[in-house]
Amino acid sequence: MGYTKTQIALYSMIVLTITGAGFQAASAYVPDPDSGFNLVSTNFTPVGITFYDDKFWIVDRYETKVFVYHTNGTPDSNSRFDLTSENDGPLGITFYDNKFWVLDNNDDTTIDKIFVYDTDGTLDDNSGFDLTSKSIDSTGMTLYDNKFWVVDFTAHKVFAYNTDGTLDDNSGFDLTSENTQPIGITFADEKFWVVDFKDSKVFAYDINGTLDDNSGFDLVSENGNSAGILFHDGKFWILDWFDKIYVYVPEDMPDLEARLTNLETMLNDMKTILSNLEGMMSDITARIEKLEADEPTEPTLTGVSGIVYMDSNENDIYDSGELGVSEKSIIVVNFADQTDVNKTITDENGSYSIELKAGGYLIQVEGTSTHAYITITDGSILTQNLGL
Repeated sequence: MGYTKTQIALYSMIVLTITGAGFQAASAYVPDPDSGFNLVSTNFTPVGITFYDDKFWIVDRYETKVFVYHTNGTPDSNSRFDLTSENDGPLGITFYDNKFWVLDNNDDTTIDKIFVYDTDGTLDDNSGFDLTSKSIDSTGMTLYDNKFWVVDFTAHKVFAYNTDGTLDDNSGFDLTSENTQPIGITFADEKFWVVDFKDSKVFAYDINGTLDDNSGFDLVSENGNSAGILFHDGKFWILDWFDKIYVYVPEDMPDLEARLTNLETMLNDMKTILSNLEGMMSDITARIEKLEADEPTEPTLTGVSGIVYMDSNENDIYDSGELGVSEKSIIVVNFADQTDVNKTITDENGSYSIELKAGGYLIQVEGTSTHAYITITDGSILTQNLGL
């Protein structure tokens, strides 16, 4: 059975409720000790994090490698890959257009750069680009509105680059003076979230770059060596140099089991409502069908048409060349009660047409002896020419 419009609307309400219930950034965040996990010992300088293919991809500055972890923290040694030798100062990573984009801040060069890798770790020489000289100390990047947003430690600013590498001067913004050591950036809930290394805090900025004092939050003391930041699955995942990923959840985020129970109850309620609606619709449909069946059927209106003509050879047949007679009055009499039922006048060509119900009739040209007896059946259009 297909879904009705009502069912689709109700299921849409359920989906909107579910998606809006736990996957937007909230105004206050607290650590979630059950969600974080330790990194492998060789991944001791994690600086950037992104998510792809149900895995976390973490770039390591001194190992110049991308490490991969499943969502439960188990390392995936088969997916990790080495960076190219030129990309020896990685400080950020994001995933876009089915590729990894790795930010490089090499202390030995004056130009920061973004390198691009396919999902198997192969360098894509055609997609990377140099940052402008304005980006002198890049420490993290994120993706929003088809732009790369690069946070700069020294310039104390966020720069916006189009995906072709051109700088968008109209989109960048300055950081607040309190955000003294920006080390990572992510985008969620129409805000940029910048983690600060010195203050162990996350600052929030709206899309215009205005500080949102109500949305930032402090990190726990154990997360004092913070680095890259990622928003995923309704949570912030924040790297800490040397050992771990810390996770922060909304302060009022309900227990997952309780949330699932509430959703299950909601779905059951919706199923009951849909069942009741289907019963109501069946009853209404049955009533409509009964009314349609009981409604009296009007007899089919049919009729007669033809030409009143001058029968020159008096053979009672309308022959080619015989002329029609205009403005002749045609009268129709019902056999059953001998009453006139219709009347019309021939047109300029002698033609006439009269709509009649099924039955027997006498049709006559008024003022003459010309007449005919006709029988009309349902759905028939009878042709009756009348010669004078």
